[in-house]
Amino acid sequence: MTGLRVPVPASGALSEPRLSRLLFADTRLVPLWTLLRLYVGYEWLLAGWGKVTNPAGVWVGEQAGTAVSGFLTGALTKTGGAHPDV
Repeated sequence: MTGLRVPVPASGALSEPRLSRLLFADTRLVPLWTLLRLYVGYEWLLAGWGKVTNPAGVWVGEQAGTAVSGFLTGALTKTGGAHPDV
């Protein structure tokens, strides 16, 4: 890391840690971040497409809202009592 020079911070200022500078400010890691973002985007699209094309149809279609209403019902049952979970 010879080309990475950071000015000395003023009195009372905090300097950024070397690891965070390497990960987030160094342009040499652009290919790594690009591959990671493409992978996460691909997985997100696959998960969404699986919900849209699910034969059970709990997200879209005749039974749309079944999954969300089940989640909501479960969450609302946990709100009662002396020590609610939600």
